[in-house]
Amino acid sequence: MKKLIRWSMLVSLVVYTGGCTKSDDDGGGNTGATDLSVFETNFPVQLAVASPTDTSGPGANNTFSLTATDPANVAYGNALNRINEVLTGEAAILDTYTPNLFYSLSYDADCYGPKMFYENHPEGPDGPVFGSDPYPSLPTGDLGIWSETNDGTEACIAAQLNGRMAAFKDQSYIGLMNVASMIRVYIDDGNTWPDDLSAGTTEDVTSLMNAVGVSDTTFNSATIELSADGSQWTYTAALTYTHMGTDHEIEVSLIHVPGSDANEYEGLLTYMADGTFDPPGNCSTSDVTLNGSLHYVRNSEDDIRSQSRAVTMCDHGESALSEAVQSSVITGNVVSTSANWSDNYQQFTAEFDPATLGGHYSYVWQAGKMDSHSRILNVGLQAVTAGEGYFGFGDQVGTTDGSITGFICNWAGPGNSHMPQQYAQRQNITLNAATSVFEPSNSAASDITYAPTTTCEYDGSGSYLYDRDIDGDLSDEASSTVNVSAGETLELDLMVPSGSATDIWDHITNNRGYNLPSYPN
Repeated sequence: MKKLIRWSMLVSLVVYTGGCTKSDDDGGGNTGATDLSVFETNFPVQLAVASPTDTSGPGANNTFSLTATDPANVAYGNALNRINEVLTGEAAILDTYTPNLFYSLSYDADCYGPKMFYENHPEGPDGPVFGSDPYPSLPTGDLGIWSETNDGTEACIAAQLNGRMAAFKDQSYIGLMNVASMIRVYIDDGNTWPDDLSAGTTEDVTSLMNAVGVSDTTFNSATIELSADGSQWTYTAALTYTHMGTDHEIEVSLIHVPGSDANEYEGLLTYMADGTFDPPGNCSTSDVTLNGSLHYVRNSEDDIRSQSRAVTMCDHGESALSEAVQSSVITGNVVSTSANWSDNYQQFTAEFDPATLGGHYSYVWQAGKMDSHSRILNVGLQAVTAGEGYFGFGDQVGTTDGSITGFICNWAGPGNSHMPQQYAQRQNITLNAATSVFEPSNSAASDITYAPTTTCEYDGSGSYLYDRDIDGDLSDEASSTVNVSAGETLELDLMVPSGSATDIWDHITNNRGYNLPSYPN
């Protein structure tokens, strides 16, 4: 069951509508543009984290969105460009630095896991009726991909990945933007980057960051360090962000190690942000700490690998950054799956070509630590124009590698069972160049149909009704909409193993050609 958790902090909408003409002093201390090439050995200039299917513009569900001339890869490309514009001085820090993006939320698309009314469930007595609801209901978040499209056009697998990735997109953006801003104020103070920072020294830019005047924000520390051998850059910042009279402490760190050229590097971004949950979720207090980490490796011009993790801890100042990063280059900690986390573990693993976003992606999430299984979205794209995605259930976080072990059709209904069956949901998707939306590729592109029972089928032998069209009314449901079994109008249509596949995961990887991305190396 998905837990309804909301940050009490408001998330503002930042909209960038194109390039800006800057004066010599733009309110962020900008004194002139710098060529991007000077940052290639000390900052991940080609790195951003976003859903590869996110082509949306500004809207109610977007915590920030930027315009682009290329209709594809909007979220990824523009997050990348905006960070680089701050580095080069083409965009003002005051226009881009928004600390409340650390508190952005992931969300479920309307087509995924809706609240569903039902009556006369065949596997047990109906549950209670809540409030003014006319019928008992199955809770939100448990039904997987229920409708083929989110709004009549966008494939649900793409819409759901976009929604689940909203928090990672914003948090990685503002974390990297924090570092880019620190570099920019150092340059705008009259220094030559990176030549004026000698190996083995640390530069304090705290006062320079405070001089920018970011609203409701005080930097308590901000430092740039180059290791004694000149091989590692370390950026750290601690700030107090005040919202509605309450101070929230935020810490950001980036370790970056360049390789032999601009197309090779490795790094680790981490962040902790005190906040408030309302209601408090699985904590006894509304005070919580968001923890996040991003370990990234770029092996070549067309090969970036990364893993983002995020989780919520009870109380303020609580760290989940206790698992040693798997690297022979960097010493540091990432979010640990064994930490005493309370809510919303999320993990995004990617292997892709940054020029096209073609590659393989895996998103894993688990609402509560005691949940029996994680939920998993796996997506493979060919040069971002077409691909295929899969949804199913997997082992608990900390155990799963991101592989789908099966599908659970009755997670929380009467007589529910959490034993995954050898099914998964599938959608083949294609980017519509005219609308910039990923759509189902054809009339047979989706395998998503089932009944919310433990067997995933219902033969009509009882009086079971459930709200297949999600209109809040069971009076318009009939055997043609609720019966799901052989010979019925609706047949069970989930992806099943075929050929020589031994199970559903073998089918996804060997028969369908999906390559599960692994921890970056």
